[in-house]
Amino acid sequence: MRELLSAPWVWGLLGLILMGAEILVPGIYLLFVGASALVIAAIFWVMPGFSIWLAGVIFIVLVVAGILLGRRLSRTHDGQQAQELNDRASLLIGAKAVLVRIKSPGLGTVRVGDTAWRARWGGADPQDGAVLKIIDVQSATLIVQPAEDQ
Repeated sequence: MRELLSAPWVWGLLGLILMGAEILVPGIYLLFVGASALVIAAIFWVMPGFSIWLAGVIFIVLVVAGILLGRRLSRTHDGQQAQELNDRASLLIGAKAVLVRIKSPGLGTVRVGDTAWRARWGGADPQDGAVLKIIDVQSATLIVQPAEDQ
């Protein structure tokens, strides 16, 4: 058993299997465990007489460090990352838009970058070309207000 645990090919094969399993299992944790196994394989390849116990400790330290790094990488920022994934229009909140045309009182078309959006506002209608601030998004309609009212 001792010879098997100190064989670089065993650790290398384990690392590759775990990294391959990452494709099938959601998350990124198996990637770090597999990479840790590959590091141990490299240690045993470069230093054939390396201590199995020390290699085990190094493996555990690398796995824990990888899991902590994985948690940090996969953490959402105040829940916004998950929301933005499904609602990219919410990224426009706070951006500036230019009024292109008024369709009816309180409703018109604005341009954000090179894209035209339906927009709604309260109060008096701004003039064409007015700069507006996006304060909310409801479905595919931007809710705007004059940019001076920040």
